[in-house]
Amino acid sequence: MLYSHHHYDHIAGGKPFKAQGAKFIAHKNAKARLDALKYDAVVPVDEVVDKKRSIDLGGTKVELHFVGRNHSDNSLVMLVPSAKVLFTVDFIPIETVQFRDMPDGYLPDWFKSLDNVLALNWEKMLPGHP
Repeated sequence: MLYSHHHYDHIAGGKPFKAQGAKFIAHKNAKARLDALKYDAVVPVDEVVDKKRSIDLGGTKVELHFVGRNHSDNSLVMLVPSAKVLFTVDFIPIETVQFRDMPDGYLPDWFKSLDNVLALNWEKMLPGHP
């Protein structure tokens, strides 16, 4: 299981997967936040990512990238290089107005994280809340 970031709407409900032996991966800052918050409904992080990590999911390579602070200080984007598909979670709105994510975001750093996303090799992007 990959936690895109520490916000509850993206990480709750993992206990059945953990019961089947799944490992939970998140950015190192997400692990620190979740360890401090101690949500009962959230499975703790088993493995962390710092800047980049590749994993194999059933023969498909998935790259996990920390592109900088934006919607949180621990958002990971997930790139499937073979398909050139990038999952960007919450911080890049598509045909919407960015408003609900700003109060606890890192606005000055957000622009750099967008530049870092543009530097990755992808053709299709999937946001978290279209």
